[in-house]
Amino acid sequence: MTIAFSFKGKKPSCVTEKCLFCVQIFLICFVQLSFGRVKLDISTPDAETVKFDVKPGGQVNEYTQERDGFVCIFKYACQGGTKEEWEMSLQRNDNGKHYKCIVSRPGGRSYLFFQEFSLEVKGVKLMSSVLYANNDKLVEFNEYNIDRENNIVTHVPGEFKSELTLVGIYAHPLKIKKKKKKKQEL
Repeated sequence: MTIAFSFKGKKPSCVTEKCLFCVQIFLICFVQLSFGRVKLDISTPDAETVKFDVKPGGQVNEYTQERDGFVCIFKYACQGGTKEEWEMSLQRNDNGKHYKCIVSRPGGRSYLFFQEFSLEVKGVKLMSSVLYANNDKLVEFNEYNIDRENNIVTHVPGEFKSELTLVGIYAHPLKIKKKKKKKQEL
């Protein structure tokens, strides 16, 4: 599903790229809550997807992937069974203005009982996140915390119901401040 806006002529003064992005996220969340899961395509042409094993045992494990200065770090502790194959996908759109880090269980079902998790990004600015449990069910907002200042999504102790099949972060590149050149006096 792609949601796009276009304006003929001049944009209204209240409309900015950031404003449109927020409206798009709101509409996506509304559609997800109203009609069920919007399937995320994690196989875009510019995606780098790597398979890794999520291992139970109760200890905190970490999986990290980096691409062109964009770093994605998934930390977790879980119980149950032996191990599951998961995927981490790093994506960047053509113009480099939007990034995604998606950690997911192929097939959308996990038998693991997650005690804790976090997904952190570096080199970009976290804008929003999406999380799914089994049966394409959205993880409830009170079960996780989005910390935009530290670019991390984490479980909320005592609230998280231990089901996780997908956690994704949508981000923008960091703005690099250009140094102003001092005017030389003649």
